[in-house]
Amino acid sequence: MNLPVHIQFTNNRSIRYTYDATGIKLQKTVYYNNRQVTTDYMGGYQYEDGKLLFFPTAEGYVKALYKEPTDPEPALYQYIYIYKDHLGNNRLSYTLDPESERVKILEENHYYPFGLKHNAYAPTRKDVKYQEQLVEKKEIIQAPSHGLKFKYKYNGKELQDELGLNWYDYGARNYDPALGRWMNIDPLAEKSRRYSPYIYTLNNPVFFIDPDGMRPEEIIYNPSFGFEADGSLSIGGETSSGDNSKSNGKDWKPVVDKNGKISYLREENDGIKSLMLQYELSESIAAKLYFLSLDSGAISGDAVKAYTGSEILKLAIFDD
Repeated sequence: MNLPVHIQFTNNRSIRYTYDATGIKLQKTVYYNNRQVTTDYMGGYQYEDGKLLFFPTAEGYVKALYKEPTDPEPALYQYIYIYKDHLGNNRLSYTLDPESERVKILEENHYYPFGLKHNAYAPTRKDVKYQEQLVEKKEIIQAPSHGLKFKYKYNGKELQDELGLNWYDYGARNYDPALGRWMNIDPLAEKSRRYSPYIYTLNNPVFFIDPDGMRPEEIIYNPSFGFEADGSLSIGGETSSGDNSKSNGKDWKPVVDKNGKISYLREENDGIKSLMLQYELSESIAAKLYFLSLDSGAISGDAVKAYTGSEILKLAIFDD
C-alpha cells in the first residue's frame, strides 16, 4: 500500500501508524521526548488516549466536553458547525456560546491554491466556556484546553501537524501543501502515464480535487448539471435516461487530425447514454466527458485518456 508506518525524527521523537488490511488508518501514536499521545480512528469517532474527542455530523461535528481533564467520560457534548467551500475546504467553524447566547466563531481558515494555510487571517483557535447545572455546578470547559482537536482542513482532510510534519492524510497517500506534491507515488500511476505520479490534481487544484489520493476529479459548478427526481443525471436539460440514448454505431464519431490526434465528435442527438452504450463507459465518466464537449462539440483524446487511461475508447459490441 506504500503507506508510512514509522517516521523517525531527531531527539528520539517519532510517529507510528497502524492500518487495517485495506489501508484504512486505525491508530496514530506520536512519541515526544517525555510522553506519547495515541489517537484512535473508529469509523468517524476519534479518541485520544482512550477519551472521546469528537464524532462527525452532516453539518460539522460534535465535540466531547469534560468537567475535569482527568474524567473518563464526557459531561456533555458541543455541536460545532462548519462552513465549507466548493472544494470541501473547512473555512469557518462556529457554535452557540451559552453565555452570550450568540453564535461564536471558533476558527477561520484561508488557503493558498495548493492548500497551504494563511497565517494572517484570524487563525487563532478559541474556546467557549459552558456553565451547566450539574450537582456541583462546576464550570465545564473544552478539554484538552490547548485548542481545537478537529484538524480536518483543506479538502476536508486531516492535517497531521505533529512534530512539524504538516502532511494531509488523503487515505491512499499523504500530501504536503507547502510543496504541492504527494509524498507517496500514485497507486494508479499506470493510468496517467503522461503525468508525474507525485503531482497534486494535475497541477490544477482549483478545477480538480482528489477525494482519496487515488485520482483527480472535476469539482466545478455548472448550473445545467444536476440530477432529476428519479436519480438520473441531467446536463443541459438532457437526462441520462432520455430517448436519445440509442446508439446506431455512428454516434460520437472518432476522427484523427493531421497530427495524429484523436477526438470524438458530438452529433445532434448524441448524449450521455449513447456515449455510455457505444463505448462501455460508466455514467460518471460519460457525464464528465459529455460536459467537456459542450463548448467545442468534441471530446479530445487527452481528456479521454485522463479519465480512462487511453485515448482510444473501446467500442461496444451490440447483438443483432
